[in-house]
Amino acid sequence: MPAKKSKAPVRARRGALGALLVLILLSLTLLLGLINAKTLRVVYLDLPISGLDPRLEGSRLLYVSDLKISNARQARQSARLLSRLCSAQPDVMLLGGDLCSADLFSSLSVMLGVKTRLQLEEQLQAARSAFLLEMNRLSLRGGIYAVLGDEDPGLSFEDERRSNIRFLKNEVAFAQIHGARLPIYGCAANAAQEGYVFSFSDTGSGPMLILFHDPGMYRQVALAASKRSKNAREYLLLSGHTLGGQLRLGKFFLLHRDLNRLYTQHADENGLYADDTGLRMLVSPGVGSQLFPFRLGTRPSAYIITLKAG
Repeated sequence: MPAKKSKAPVRARRGALGALLVLILLSLTLLLGLINAKTLRVVYLDLPISGLDPRLEGSRLLYVSDLKISNARQARQSARLLSRLCSAQPDVMLLGGDLCSADLFSSLSVMLGVKTRLQLEEQLQAARSAFLLEMNRLSLRGGIYAVLGDEDPGLSFEDERRSNIRFLKNEVAFAQIHGARLPIYGCAANAAQEGYVFSFSDTGSGPMLILFHDPGMYRQVALAASKRSKNAREYLLLSGHTLGGQLRLGKFFLLHRDLNRLYTQHADENGLYADDTGLRMLVSPGVGSQLFPFRLGTRPSAYIITLKAG
């Protein structure tokens, strides 16, 4: 009677084939995520604003958030990107915070004791200084305005003085466009703490843009806006921070899951959220990535917003 052949080699071959398929799948996923993180989506939106000055009809805003610059090379790349986006001829540029953020290598260096937190902050400040220097080559009719994010290092007086970017810290600026004034209120990143009360008393009346990094500040901002005007459609709120989850599979988000449930899942495909009063908030998935340039299910995005009367 012939001896039965062992099934062990067959099982081993199947196991090796399965492991190879998993490795191929993971490699393709990684490649896709890396390519996706570098493929910028430019979103064009026409947004009606109630009470808009006729002279502001058709004005364009370039809105970008979360550049996540960690070194001088990325600073130059980001400035060149914004310069290319200006080919759409925006009247105003708005930057929604987290201009800078530590990458994976820098974060690991701090964790392993190779670099101190002070050295990391100095690195990020140097990266931002390089970015601001490059940005001085850009000039827009209505100006460039920004808020800081939770990962931005403190802004030095020297950087602020030399920059053509107006950083707003719980204050209003008035962009001059075609002889009309467009109020832009910028919220400081530390105002996200519970209990902070905004006041828009010095912003005048009529339409206003409100720029803040963290969409978790939405309710605080909405309350202050309602005290200034009961017409919610006079406002456009602009925020970022969430990165769209960075890795998004259906209802699963890698980053900021609580914020994405509250805002992104109730927004349209472009990240525009509206509550029952008609108050609108655009939550940008940003341009950069957290720690590592990898995105799935969400793409880096920049917005060209055209203001319309209505």
